Amino acid sequence: MTVGIVNYMSMALIVSLFIQIFAGIESTNFLSSYIRLASDQMMANKAAFVETIGLNTFEDTMKQLPSTTALHLAADFLLKSMPVGLFLTIIISVFMRRKETN
Repeated sequence: MTVGIVNYMSMALIVSLFIQIFAGIESTNFLSSYIRLASDQMMANKAAFVETIGLNTFEDTMKQLPSTTALHLAADFLLKSMPVGLFLTIIISVFMRRKETN
């Protein structure tokens, strides 16, 4: 299980670093496209977002979205992928520890 966690965390850190580098390169226009698409999606689904997270949170998110940086995207990926990796590592380690009875 320890090897699985170390392996998954290494992969998550590498991908986060790649996201930060790729989003930081201005010639790719990745970050500006991400901000534009996220704003468009939030405005298109405003009623659903306001219903689930509230109007104040929606407005705060819309205000903070233009100041998103490459580091924010990388940290967001890392923090969201860690619970998934931990859960999958636990499931796989339990599955591999099972002994088949004859």
